[in-house]
Amino acid sequence: MNKFLKNILILSLSIVLLTSILIFSILWTYSSNIPDYKFLKNYKPPVSSKVYSGNGELVADFSKEKRIFIPFNSIPKNVVHSFLSSEDKNFFSHPGVDAKGVLRALINNISNIISSKANSLKSIKSFNFLIES
Repeated sequence: MNKFLKNILILSLSIVLLTSILIFSILWTYSSNIPDYKFLKNYKPPVSSKVYSGNGELVADFSKEKRIFIPFNSIPKNVVHSFLSSEDKNFFSHPGVDAKGVLRALINNISNIISSKANSLKSIKSFNFLIES
């Protein structure tokens, strides 16, 4: 019996070690494609150059992309909350990662794998419901 427990312990530790190595290698592989945070901190999006006539009429607009810079503070709170509600309704209440949302998605994915009904209409509707909420 003692040898049996020792074998289970060795097997468990081996699985944990292999899983850790797998997760570390996946993170290492994908982290090389992430831009440097210093670049993101100092990012200045391209804005257009506009030429106006003497009486204030627009003569020409020189730009690759038609962008207008709008400071975050000038965007109405309703617009900000409407975009966030479609993406992450708990955005202001978590520190950056919604643990409840991740856990909910993990449980949903595991239950879909177990039930093997990912192509059924019921699963598609529940998936759409989770995206909308």
